[in-house]
Amino acid sequence: MSKSLISTGINPNDGNGDTLLAGASKVNSNFNEIYSALGNGTDINIGVGKTVISTNTSGNVGIGTTNSSQKLTVQGNISATELFASSIVLSGVGTIPTLRGTTLNYTTGNIVTGVVTSLSGSTLNYSGIVTGGSYRVGSNEVISSARELKNIASIDSVTKATLESSIQLAPNNFNDLNVVGISTLTGNVSFGSSAFFGDNDVLYFGDGLDLVIFHSGNESYIQDIGVGNLRLESQGAGVVIATTEGENMGNFYRNAQVELYFDNAKKFETTGAGVSVSGALQVSSNTLISGITTVGLAATSTPPSNSQLSFELISDTNLRIKVRGTDGVLRSANITLS
Repeated sequence: MSKSLISTGINPNDGNGDTLLAGASKVNSNFNEIYSALGNGTDINIGVGKTVISTNTSGNVGIGTTNSSQKLTVQGNISATELFASSIVLSGVGTIPTLRGTTLNYTTGNIVTGVVTSLSGSTLNYSGIVTGGSYRVGSNEVISSARELKNIASIDSVTKATLESSIQLAPNNFNDLNVVGISTLTGNVSFGSSAFFGDNDVLYFGDGLDLVIFHSGNESYIQDIGVGNLRLESQGAGVVIATTEGENMGNFYRNAQVELYFDNAKKFETTGAGVSVSGALQVSSNTLISGITTVGLAATSTPPSNSQLSFELISDTNLRIKVRGTDGVLRSANITLS
């Protein structure tokens, strides 16, 4: 219905204007239209064609809705330069450059903010997705727009404990987490997948950075730069050193032998009696031998095809030398030592 105007004529009492009855009817029609648009006398609505702002007897105000159960209910998105309240409950999608309050509860949907600021002693509860330009506690920036943690030491102990507890009680899922400086993690830390370290990225262990593990780009390093020993311990069968192709290089078995290999062929093995060497043994300096030493093939009833030389220390002053030639004859001689 359009606005109804009362015709007043041109000159007084010229008979061209509306009668008193017609003018009163137009006034009532205009008021009825205003009354219908604003509400029923109990609930007040402001809008043209649709509800823009409404209020009810409970003092609740609605924007875009006539059903407001809170002091302020907004049906749709909120775009504001700053939103401040002692308690804020948001659902849906909000775009707010600055959001601050003593209690901020965000339950569903997403909230996109420029700056999230909590006052001293405030509580922030988010169960949706929060994307902020930065996060501040008081005037201190804690999470920057580059997703970097800053000024952590400036957080009061209550807020710091709350943040740590939230992280520990998550799970927290991060697509990207960039931390500048040293991160100190308390409790167990587990990776759901692999952890990647680039060339020359170093892992340090120990208060004095005693153990170092890294890859230089060409070679891999495990360095013990402390004062103690570098220990490899096993409660299993032992320690095996092998190539990526599966060839043995060295085997160290628990309570058993040690084996050393050349091109996957075993050349040296410790035994309960001593050592066993496969192939030639070359000694470049003096050799101290105790007991009976046999060089070459062991003596058998069948003459060997190769010669044999053996030394036997009979006493402190007597040395017996035995030689078996290619003819199979065993010859010996005693030497008196002074």
